[in-house]
Amino acid sequence: MEFLQSDKKGFSLIEIMVVIVIMGILAAVAVPNLFGAVEKTKERADLQYLFYIKKSFERHYAEEIGTGGNATTGQEMFKASGIGGQNEPDAIAETYLKQKRGIILVQIQINKGLSTQRNDYGYQGYKIGTPTNEGYKNGLYRDVLNEAGFAKIAQAFGNGKNEVWLPPPFKSKTFLYHKNRGGVANNDGESCVRIRWKNGDPNTKEIVVWFGGEGSVLQGLQGTIFATDASGMTIKKRD
Repeated sequence: MEFLQSDKKGFSLIEIMVVIVIMGILAAVAVPNLFGAVEKTKERADLQYLFYIKKSFERHYAEEIGTGGNATTGQEMFKASGIGGQNEPDAIAETYLKQKRGIILVQIQINKGLSTQRNDYGYQGYKIGTPTNEGYKNGLYRDVLNEAGFAKIAQAFGNGKNEVWLPPPFKSKTFLYHKNRGGVANNDGESCVRIRWKNGDPNTKEIVVWFGGEGSVLQGLQGTIFATDASGMTIKKRD
């Protein structure tokens, strides 16, 4: 009986090793890019919170002063702001909004060791901003934070707390992790959601919302600039 011999040959060990090396190289390039794209999407989603604050603030301001009002005299929106205590809080709020430091709505603890531990359980630390607790209880700041997705934070501050741990609305590593775990570290003064008038001019009726310090804005791990308008600001990159 005659047997037909097949011309098919298997892969040699060297050929298999070459394929494995090539696959390893492709994986080393593709996987980080994939995770980077996911993180970039999270950063853009986090940036949207700042635009929510911007739109909410501008809308409440327009409703308060009316379409024919003068932006420089629209003080009613700052009632119960708590800024400056009993010393003309409305006027002080207007002054803050014209300055580079702006008004701090909330401080986010992203550089604390305790914050790192708490994040393992899905929590993040928030500290009260420029207004006093009364400023978060009623009026503009409460309404703006509520509409922007920070309702529980505003409620806690309004109830007298100066610091609270809650599940974070932010999802990117820029906000959630200590620098030792791949996050961005900042001083407390630079870990703030701030608002001020564009170019310091209330007559523009447009505010700028940013995450950062006085005149500086945070840049995320994937390059996102966390500001509705970063013109004239210093970009604070990861250290």
